[in-house]
Amino acid sequence: MKYGYARVSTGGQNLSTQLKQLTEANVEKVYKDKATGTNVKRDGLQELLATVKEGDTIVVTRIDRLARSTKDLLDMVNSLEAQGVGLIILNVKGTTLDTNTPIGKMMVTMLGAIAQFEYDVNREKQLAGVELAKQRGVYKGKPAKYTDKNPKLTHAIEMYQAGKTVKEICAITGIGRNTLYVKLRERGITREAK
Repeated sequence: MKYGYARVSTGGQNLSTQLKQLTEANVEKVYKDKATGTNVKRDGLQELLATVKEGDTIVVTRIDRLARSTKDLLDMVNSLEAQGVGLIILNVKGTTLDTNTPIGKMMVTMLGAIAQFEYDVNREKQLAGVELAKQRGVYKGKPAKYTDKNPKLTHAIEMYQAGKTVKEICAITGIGRNTLYVKLRERGITREAK
């Protein structure tokens, strides 16, 4: 069976281009994720890897849709090869790469190394830019979402003090458990054991 895999990094991005390409490649079923490529424990990917069996093929539009690090990519390719599962990458600088062929296996290794190199270089540039901005005093970091003036946070703290459970508070306000606990701890708010 021919399976497709599509991934974007954030919920605001769109899978439609990848899905169109996978449909044109005659995949029978597509697994999807909206998560960073650095996390190999993505739900859709894990479900796909648990589904494939000998003779199946996985199709992705680009190499970075599958993995961001060379190690993760090579581990995945080796695991698929051991299971007898092929991998087809539709767009590698205008050509299709198929790991069922010797040249395909070699190319996927080289491309994975290049993708990792590019990621590392860009990350290094980003960190250097942040450091320069800090030195100039213009880097403020990510703005705090839940400040003292945030009405959701105020409401959440009031509910906590009124005895509501953290689960209820998070469901009502949309504030994450960890965030709520951090904000309560910052304010020294605790519940006395009864």
